Amino acid sequence: MGSVDHPTRRRADAVANREALLTTARALFAQRGLDVSYDDISREAGVGRATLYRHFPTREHLHDALLDGVVAEIEAAAAALPPDAGSFELLFRAALRVQTDNLALYDLFPSRGELGSAVLERRGRIIAVLREPLARAQEAGLARADLEPEDVRIQLLMLSTVVRPDVAEADRRRAWRLARLALGLE
Repeated sequence: MGSVDHPTRRRADAVANREALLTTARALFAQRGLDVSYDDISREAGVGRATLYRHFPTREHLHDALLDGVVAEIEAAAAALPPDAGSFELLFRAALRVQTDNLALYDLFPSRGELGSAVLERRGRIIAVLREPLARAQEAGLARADLEPEDVRIQLLMLSTVVRPDVAEADRRRAWRLARLALGLE
């Protein structure tokens, strides 16, 4: 009787441990940068190193899971928006907020060189999320007619350089204004 419940309980614990590791790694990377040790991550998450390695045998595995989480957060923001012309600007702002909250992780998104299938898949997911809200905004005259979803992704990538804490507030405001102009939101 107890043995039937045990595997389910262990599975729930494994899911909880994985989430704790991802949440902790994300917070530590935001505070200290990407060089945080596995020891620090496992200790802060309240699990043993073996648990961390079981879920994420390499840093690349951990980074991939964190990047998937960032993209999923943007997808969730898009899903929560109403299907109207104003949702494009709201989505752009939400994506920028996710980006700002995860700046250390954005440094993991390669912007040049050979791109692996995981990177291309994440880009594809972001572009897919942007496609419909952008089209609605364009149809309503609220965004430039010549924009493509890839252009919007590039705007977000460009803004990642100015939303950092060491950039002057005046420069951040100017960059935001320029992005809005480029997107046709002003």
